[in-house]
Amino acid sequence: MKTIRKKVGEENYQMLVALSHKTRAHFEADPEDETQDGIKGRDCIIEMEDILKASTRGKSR
Repeated sequence: MKTIRKKVGEENYQMLVALSHKTRAHFEADPEDETQDGIKGRDCIIEMEDILKASTRGKSR
């Protein structure tokens, strides 16, 4: 994620890092996908995608 830090901005970067840690914790808590932690981990990934999409809207690639 450090490679996209400047592109997404510091605030978004910090949110992405925090969500990344939460995602890992959820998946580690549910390695067999038997509890709601797996779903919560996937929700974090979707939230990260939303942040990335919002941070790149209107910017040229």
